[in-house]
Amino acid sequence: MRKSLLTLAMLLVASGAAAADSYTLNNGVQVVTEESHASPMVAAMVFVRAGSRFESPHINGATHFLEHLLFNGTAARSQAEIEPRIELFGGYINAFTRKEMTGYLVLMPREYIDTGLAVMSDMLFNSILPAAKVEKERGIVTEEIRRDTDNSDYQVQKAFDAFRYRGTPYARPVLGELNIIATISREEVLDYYQTWYVPNNMTVLVMGDFESAAMRVSVNRFFGGARPGPVEGIGVTAQEEYAGGGQAFETRYLEVPDARLLVSIPTFHWDSRVFPAIEVWVEYLNQPGRSPFLQTVKEGASAVASRAYISLGVREGGTELEIDLTLKPGTDSAAALAVVLRGLVRAATDLPDPSEIAGLVTAAKAEEYALKERLHYYGIMRAQRIGVAGWEHVAKRVEQMGAVTERDLRDAVAMYRDCCPEYHAMYVTSPPVTTATTLRSEDRYAYRVFPNGLTAIVKSNADSRMFGATVMFRNRSASEPPGREGIVDFCQRVLEHGAGDYDEAGVSRRLAELGASLTVTDNPYIPYDDFYTSPQFSFIKYKALDESASEALSLLYTLVTSPRFEEGAVEQVRGEMMAALGMQGQSSSKEARSELYDEMFSGGPLAHNEMGSPASIGRLTAADLRTFWPTYASPRNMSLAVATGAEPEDVMQWIGRTFGSVPALDPPVGMTQAVPTDPESVVHRHREMDKAQIQIYIGRTVSGPGAGDAAAVQLMTRVLSERLAGNLREKQGLAYSVGAGVGYAPEFGWLVCRMGTGADNYQVALDGMLGELAQMQNEPPTELELLRAKNRMRGRMLMRRLARENQCYYMARNE
Repeated sequence: MRKSLLTLAMLLVASGAAAADSYTLNNGVQVVTEESHASPMVAAMVFVRAGSRFESPHINGATHFLEHLLFNGTAARSQAEIEPRIELFGGYINAFTRKEMTGYLVLMPREYIDTGLAVMSDMLFNSILPAAKVEKERGIVTEEIRRDTDNSDYQVQKAFDAFRYRGTPYARPVLGELNIIATISREEVLDYYQTWYVPNNMTVLVMGDFESAAMRVSVNRFFGGARPGPVEGIGVTAQEEYAGGGQAFETRYLEVPDARLLVSIPTFHWDSRVFPAIEVWVEYLNQPGRSPFLQTVKEGASAVASRAYISLGVREGGTELEIDLTLKPGTDSAAALAVVLRGLVRAATDLPDPSEIAGLVTAAKAEEYALKERLHYYGIMRAQRIGVAGWEHVAKRVEQMGAVTERDLRDAVAMYRDCCPEYHAMYVTSPPVTTATTLRSEDRYAYRVFPNGLTAIVKSNADSRMFGATVMFRNRSASEPPGREGIVDFCQRVLEHGAGDYDEAGVSRRLAELGASLTVTDNPYIPYDDFYTSPQFSFIKYKALDESASEALSLLYTLVTSPRFEEGAVEQVRGEMMAALGMQGQSSSKEARSELYDEMFSGGPLAHNEMGSPASIGRLTAADLRTFWPTYASPRNMSLAVATGAEPEDVMQWIGRTFGSVPALDPPVGMTQAVPTDPESVVHRHREMDKAQIQIYIGRTVSGPGAGDAAAVQLMTRVLSERLAGNLREKQGLAYSVGAGVGYAPEFGWLVCRMGTGADNYQVALDGMLGELAQMQNEPPTELELLRAKNRMRGRMLMRRLARENQCYYMARNE
């Protein structure tokens, strides 16, 4: 599908082993189905070849604006019959916009997938863009732009795209600019919709728990009747494509917590014979402890970065090696660029041997399997490649990487040996200072408390290729000594840097051999990933190929129980944490939450920042970590959840030989959290920040998890969240993000309502939020609201438990 138009393909994403079935309908709809029965869910995603690169300058942002408008009604359905209809049946529907394409997805319990397909196809082909809804969505998109404008990562990426793609459509931001969104007309968006949203300009991918023959019928029923449109070549040949070439460097001054260096280097085209070798090489560049590139930029005397992220970008015209460094304080930009180029030359010479190449391919295979477990997430993560390069390219990716030889790798990276003759680099720094789930029948469980106090839960199901495990530790913030806040986060971040007989390179190599990866803390660069840090507990999430389950568990045991905490690793992690704390301090949402929790929990452990503070992190030593970790990671303070295809009792024996043998040390004894008392009237706290958008957080206590009304409180909160979104976002266009949630401690719970909006909307937004809280007492949920809340919660539970590592997280957290 290289230069051909994107066609409608449906991928039901699943984790099973069935081969994909690919075919094309008469109207140009290309369909790809891949069935798997590991979870009773089905996901469907449609990719439309319409993104910001296809817009003219005066309607920049129209694609994203249109994405919002499509949820507002069709010729046959009102807005209330689109997203609420999906949620009524426990489903999830969403969309996203990128430079090359727009994606729409539904995730449904298997028995309701036809409902999801019907709603989504109706949205795509029959939307009417109701005039009465345009201003509301204009307000929502405006708030989304304001929110992202306050995010330094967004600003940095926007500036870099404008620099490296200057003079081309790729330079335009996906969200558009505020002045354009304020003036773009419904007629202009409607014209864009009628031009690009035709079936022969779409790809729909479908995977999950279904029978292929029946899915063929459903796909044809809902997508086969749409008429193709005359889109061949429109808007593409007339626009200049990004060509790359040459060298360019620029400095930008933005409000960023730490200086950044971004580098983009053209590589081979994605359909080139040698491109799979470049993919293997990029995997190698990211290997901690082994990558010559990371050793050059992050370690030793030449180190210039506290964080390094390397990826491979795929565009219509080719691919780029993309490097993003968070620089250490005081690092000179020219020196940093020189170190980056030197590190690439070194990595192009010091290449992995055949056994390491096999490990890198195994890691890529494990990532592919793990993504497929999460159905809709697979489509999100692979959308760009599917939309640009086509399904066949994505389906054969790991197989082609597996055929790469040592000679192939050396030939492919030869272009970098002359100090990277082509690149775009941007240095970004702050402005200078001035004086002015439902169970399947095949699920089997085992539960045991070992003599040393370890609680273990094992789930077995044969219909997945992945092994998952979560180690969860109790009383996180309460265990941290005064003045040592953040020590748990610090300890867990150091685990991958060496344990037992493995140094950092050895850990990295062994993880690759097992197709394994470790998550030791929440990633602030991945929002809405459902695995947030908490003052109440910390977690270590782990996944590997199930064929290596016993060995994978053994490695996890070594990492958890025998970390080295070496001085060099501790200093490297300290730099990473300081950078993360700086990023956190720039977030108005996190600061508002911090103010609320400090007020509600009166300095108790629930009010603590799980990452600590620059002062506390700055004073921690390797000796502090070595002293603290064995007691915090005591089996008496630990729950271990495992999901695998192995026999549950076999796994319990593996656990007994490893974690079950750890000495039962007394866990740290720290502060306790007093049950908060609600004030008699509203208490206001305010922290001023120089941001385009304000964040409003409102909180109060509710009954605890053991109370008889706990389930009712959760459902009430779900209904309240939908009412807030319906009235303040959908009707008034005051916010991009607004909602409510409930948290629990053992003896009590607390309700939080949150909203981000423009400063000029503050009073009306606050009054609206307080009004909805008061109104909930006068207008209890209707039967329809209650049914939708129940099914939406069930659907979210199923969605968040798609992958085995996720199932383990929730088993351990619930325990």
